[in-house]
Amino acid sequence: MQLLLAVTCIFLAGQFTEFPFVAARLKSDVGADASTIAILLAVYGFAGVVGASIAAGAIDRLGGPRTTRISLVFVMIGLGVWSLSGASVLLAGLGLAIWGSGSSPAIAAQQARLIAADPMAASATVALNTSLLYAGQALGTTLGGWTLSSGHGNWSGIVAVALVATAFFASIAAERQP
Repeated sequence: MQLLLAVTCIFLAGQFTEFPFVAARLKSDVGADASTIAILLAVYGFAGVVGASIAAGAIDRLGGPRTTRISLVFVMIGLGVWSLSGASVLLAGLGLAIWGSGSSPAIAAQQARLIAADPMAASATVALNTSLLYAGQALGTTLGGWTLSSGHGNWSGIVAVALVATAFFASIAAERQP
C-alpha cells in the first residue's frame, strides 16, 4: 500500500517541478502575453477534463493500474514536448494538452486503485493519498524553484520527466506486490 501511495507523491512532484512556472516560462521563452497564457492554461485544463471523462470509463474496462500507467505516459510525453517547446507557442500548447490529458486521469485512477486494494480502509487511504498529493506538489515546486534559482532552469523538464517515470515504474512495482 505504501508504494501505491508513493506513486501519487512522486507523480505530483514531477508535475509540479514544471506546472507552477508555466506562465513565467511562456512569458520568457515564447513572449506570451496574458491572453495567450490564459488560453494555453485553458487548453491544459480542458484536456484534463476530457482525459478524466475518458478515464472514468477506461478504469472500468482497463482497471486502475493500467489506466494509471497510460495516464502517466501521457504526462511524460506532454512534459517532454512542453520542455522542448522552446519559443514555439504551438509546441507549448501541444505539450500542455497532452500533459493535461494525463494529469487528472492519473489522480482518479490512483484513487480507484487505492479503493480496490483495500475497500475497508478506503477512507483512510484516500485521505492519505490526498495528503501525499499535496506533499508531492510542495516537493515538486521546491525542486522546480531550485532549478530556476540556481541557474539550471533547463534541468526542470528533465527532473520532471524523470520523476514521472519513477512514478510509472513504482506503479508497476506496486501492482506486482502481493
